[in-house]
Amino acid sequence: MFTVMTWNVENLFRPEPADQADFDAKLDALAGVITAAEPDLLAVQEIGDEAAFEALRDKLGADGPGSCPRTSRSPTPSAWAGSPPGS
Repeated sequence: MFTVMTWNVENLFRPEPADQADFDAKLDALAGVITAAEPDLLAVQEIGDEAAFEALRDKLGADGPGSCPRTSRSPTPSAWAGSPPGS
């Protein structure tokens, strides 16, 4: 069976240094649920910047659930014209 997981992670941005502990806790929680679900394909919404995406990807590991080559993810925040969608 091929499983797909989609998740709106709600405004996941790289934090200011004072908020790093909360960010790390959110990453741990997200990675725990994603890893437990073991999806073949993972789609996430509301990742606010490239640094936050990479932090989640690092937490999941390069071969983690729903992993994909860097070149297959689209759109990237740098590809947005103006503000990210929904802002």
